[in-house]
Order: sequence, then C-alpha cells, then structure tokens
Amino acid sequence: MVCAFALSVFVRLDGLAAYAVINHFIFVSKMVGYASSDALKPLVSVNWGACEYKRIYFIHSGIAFVMVFGTLLATLLYIFPDLLISIFIDSGNTEVLT
Repeated sequence: MVCAFALSVFVRLDGLAAYAVINHFIFVSKMVGYASSDALKPLVSVNWGACEYKRIYFIHSGIAFVMVFGTLLATLLYIFPDLLISIFIDSGNTEVLT
C-alpha cells in the first residue's frame, strides 16, 4: 500500500497503472511456473523414493515448458505490447503505458 501511494503521489497515476500491469504479467508468469512444478512434484517424489531414476525423464519436459512459456511471453510482450496491455487496462488508456 505504501509503495502504491508513493507511486500515485510522485509518479502520478500513470506510473501506478504501469506498475499494476507489470505486476499482473509477473504474477501470471509465476503462476504457470509454480503450477508446472507443483504438478511434477508427486511424480518425481514417488519415482525418486522408489529408486526408479530412469522414470524421472519427464522433468526435462517440465523445465523446457517453463522456459518456452517464459520466452514466448517475453517475445509477445516485445512484439505486441498494446494488445497484451489492453487485457488488463481499458483500450483508451494503453497509450499512456507504451
């Protein structure tokens, strides 16, 4: 709350809106990473506990998925910033953020 108030006072509300949009993208990307790692935990732990190390090959696909998703999100943000920003903010206010 203090950080949001400081942004609204010193940077005006435009800075606060940009800060909010950035936080939305950070949380979305973190949720995908956490979801994929949480999905792999039971599979890895069961096979690790049973000393079946050959069955843990799928962990590489989970790591690759998170890396591809992060790269894709960063590329889309670089190529289409107005389109992705308009997901979180009305289309009339996107020119302030770009």
